[in-house]
Amino acid sequence: MGRLRLTEDADHDLANIYIQGVQTFGMAQADRYIDDLLQALDRIQDFPNIARLRETITPAVRAYVFRSHVILYDLEDDDGVVVIRIRHAHEDWMNLVQEIDDP
Repeated sequence: MGRLRLTEDADHDLANIYIQGVQTFGMAQADRYIDDLLQALDRIQDFPNIARLRETITPAVRAYVFRSHVILYDLEDDDGVVVIRIRHAHEDWMNLVQEIDDP
């Protein structure tokens, strides 16, 4: 099993998902959702090819759908996984990924 690393943006996304979950659904539900989301990240770490490569996005990334969110990640050379963003599925997350590659 390789290592899993979150970018600063992905870390902020995770925190914002929790905060919004608490505000919208309450702490107990937000805790459960984050726990399940962290299990999904573990699954990606264990099976990094679980999501197909989205070559139509530049740069190409893998997109794993977890309930209402999309986990965007890439594989690193050392068998590690880097989580780029965790965004709501209704957002324009494809353009968010493309902005990463722009100077």
